[in-house]
Amino acid sequence: MGLVRDLFSDTPKEQKWKEIEAENFCVEEMSNKFNECKSALEDLHTRAQEFLKNYGIKDQGGHGDYTEIDFEMMKTAPFLQSAPQQPIPEAIFEVRAVKHGKPMGRVTLKVDVQTGRLFAVKPSKDILDASNTFSHDKILQLVKKSTDNCRLDIVIEGKKNFAYQFESVHARENFCQHICQMKSMHSTAEEIDQISIFIGTWNMGNAPFTESLSSWVRCQGAGKIREPLVMGVIPHDLYVFGTQESSLTEKDWVNCLKAQLRISLSIVPEVVCCCSLWGIRLVIMTKPEHQHRISHLEHSSVKTGIANALGNKGAVAISMYFNGTSFCFINTHLASRSERLARRNQNYRDIIKGLSLGQKHLNVFDVTNQFHHVFWFGDLNYRVEENIQCVLNKLRDGDIDSLLELDQLKMAQDCKDAFVGFREEPITFLPTYRMERGAKGKLVYNWRKVKKTTGDRINVPSWCDRVMWRSYPGTFIENIAYGCADEIVSSDHRPLFSSFNVGIASQFITNRESLVDQTSVRIIFDIVQAEIRTCSCQYFVLEFYSNCLPNVVSSSPNKAFYAEIAGLCCPQWTKDCLPEMHPIFGDRDYLEEQHILIAIRTRDGDHESYGECVVTLKDMYSVQPEPFEYMLTHLGDETGVIRGKMHIYTPESAPRRRSSKKVYELVSIDTEYHDPEFYLADSPRLEKLNEGRYVNAPPFNGFSGVGYPESPATASVATQVYHPEPQLYGDPWPLGSGEKQGLVSSMESCSDSMLAVLPRKGKPYMGQSSLEVGQRQMVPVPVTTTTGVSSAGSKVNENAIFSGACSDNVVTEPRDANLAPPVPTPRKTKHSDAGYAHLKKPDTVPEWLNCLGLSEYTNTFIINGWDSISYLGYLTNDDLVNMQIRNPKHRDRLLRSLQDMNLKFTG
Repeated sequence: MGLVRDLFSDTPKEQKWKEIEAENFCVEEMSNKFNECKSALEDLHTRAQEFLKNYGIKDQGGHGDYTEIDFEMMKTAPFLQSAPQQPIPEAIFEVRAVKHGKPMGRVTLKVDVQTGRLFAVKPSKDILDASNTFSHDKILQLVKKSTDNCRLDIVIEGKKNFAYQFESVHARENFCQHICQMKSMHSTAEEIDQISIFIGTWNMGNAPFTESLSSWVRCQGAGKIREPLVMGVIPHDLYVFGTQESSLTEKDWVNCLKAQLRISLSIVPEVVCCCSLWGIRLVIMTKPEHQHRISHLEHSSVKTGIANALGNKGAVAISMYFNGTSFCFINTHLASRSERLARRNQNYRDIIKGLSLGQKHLNVFDVTNQFHHVFWFGDLNYRVEENIQCVLNKLRDGDIDSLLELDQLKMAQDCKDAFVGFREEPITFLPTYRMERGAKGKLVYNWRKVKKTTGDRINVPSWCDRVMWRSYPGTFIENIAYGCADEIVSSDHRPLFSSFNVGIASQFITNRESLVDQTSVRIIFDIVQAEIRTCSCQYFVLEFYSNCLPNVVSSSPNKAFYAEIAGLCCPQWTKDCLPEMHPIFGDRDYLEEQHILIAIRTRDGDHESYGECVVTLKDMYSVQPEPFEYMLTHLGDETGVIRGKMHIYTPESAPRRRSSKKVYELVSIDTEYHDPEFYLADSPRLEKLNEGRYVNAPPFNGFSGVGYPESPATASVATQVYHPEPQLYGDPWPLGSGEKQGLVSSMESCSDSMLAVLPRKGKPYMGQSSLEVGQRQMVPVPVTTTTGVSSAGSKVNENAIFSGACSDNVVTEPRDANLAPPVPTPRKTKHSDAGYAHLKKPDTVPEWLNCLGLSEYTNTFIINGWDSISYLGYLTNDDLVNMQIRNPKHRDRLLRSLQDMNLKFTG
């Protein structure tokens, strides 16, 4: 460094070199010093890795020598059969039978997971017979009531529907888990379609441990735990253990985990893979019967320690396939100290960039987009930004919600600085760091860390240990448990556990019918628009990757830019630019489990990727194109948004429904269950529009939630529509120049009911007053240059936009005098406050959203837990933003509607 300072000082050049020569320094020698430093660091890393692998802390925890356990002999033990050795007790639920919507007499529901039977016993009849005993294969559907989170309807084959009122929503969810577990355990299908995964992370603090790990592997402790009596004794299908600052050698730790699983859950798992980087270790185990279902194993590591050369901090990762579903597990130990937030965020990006996993031809996609499910866990070291005394006071009062608002990880996610697109189960346990070692049964945080050289350091109690995940759209994943094993106190961290149920895609085997159908099945993209964060306006191509396609497919470069927004490039691909894709198999069950990976790359130069996303083919079987919208990411950062319309086209003779049903589809919500033979008549429906309605329907607004198709363009014109405000979501689709001709005729032929703002039946609904304000706004659109010549007296915009029944904006244009006038919009009926009492209150969330013309958010509300009207009184603007409802007009409409109902409804 002294040489560099001298080289750039103001000393005359001759004097500089004299001083350098006098000290026998030169640039070449400085370069040699740097090489020596690099070699020394690499040698130190190698020696440390070898030391930690072979000379860990052995037998200081009183566990004995695990290497002497005869696991080969144990493989023949009876507890390795399909059912565990220890009996699974019955789960008992006290409920009330529901008739005509009202709770009636008491009923005792007993779930015998081991024998696969459900008993519904009334107090007046305690004899078990065919009327109250049902085998697992007779249970067809569990239907949750959207208007009552304690109500559940059970559909039994050959029986009438049974409706029950549970004591709490927790009891209802617990019952559903037991039924799903029972059906999964006794399933006779050749391929399993759901597995349970345990993911645990623990910073062992370089210390030996003497406690049993039973509470950890059984998901028992503080927070959201696994039901202890029944579910707690059923082993998971897959076990993933991530540790940091490990105190055992790799071999001893693996043997220790085997012994703990044998003692706690009566299984002897098979080791799938083990990967270590210094003290960071990842071990994956599975039940012996699943070993043959696991393939494509890979592992990788990234060092983020000093100069990104040492492995004291970093990540280890393992990727694999379980049948047709891919997984990536990433165990990390990020930079410590509260003030190193930016470095932790950079560690996240370095790990994503450095991991070498997945298929080689998908190298344009990072690990977050290459696998169906990515689990990221470990000691992430994000802290709570608050002074120590305030944190201790809030912890003493049990106020963790206010502390979580100051959590650095949550704030980084909100700002899109790290872990973009990752999810985490709500935290209901106390901070797991920095605990007093050995303090069992009481809450003691050792927040003062004494350092001899730098003085005392304050470590505010924080949730440093986390488990997060990111999954493909259209896949099934459900968190069952998320908490900490607070009885294991050997380290200053508490072990974290989490449990998931995950849907598994089958390994598709070709059959004669799918081979016949494959030639007639087509994947068609009708239009694609993107908003890319870049200041350079250039042309892009789309690249489509999928296992269901024989090759990588590319589009033509975009011919137009549909908007001009500062800081964004907005390319648009019309149908003539987009390829028509033919999948290798036409089987519907197979295709609905597939995904298409899309990369947006520059047309010229090095073909750099500006963003990637994953599009699901689930529910895309349709005669008309269906809208989609996804976030674009690149190397862990959000780079924009992509939206469009696509569908899977099949001939009219092809089957419209899937032939199979998954175990995880057993539980549904009443708004999703449409079997008229079984289900109740008073339940709300979300009926699809009849296909005949599309004949003369107006052009489709991609985000209005109403399924109108777009008119086919008859001329190829480079269109540019400029919006006055930058909005990533909710803008109407621009139409081609040829679409204006069909616009008037379609408007003339549309009935008033189609053009009405809301399709109302009977009484108008409460909360619709939010539609009266700002429903029609006039937005000027510049005239587009076309190949034709228009007169100076009449400038007809070739890109008029008709907004569907639920859109926010209507764009008008100067019209030719010869054209027929547009159909006027129906006059809205305003209801005064005095007459508001006669309005009908929506009974369900889907009904309320449909009334507001925002039914496209139905799944968003339900997935995020807002599945009952009674909950909506607590809804805030921040909640809507967290639910990714980014259109401010939509948020305002929703909140004003709730305000109307809360202020004016007293019944």
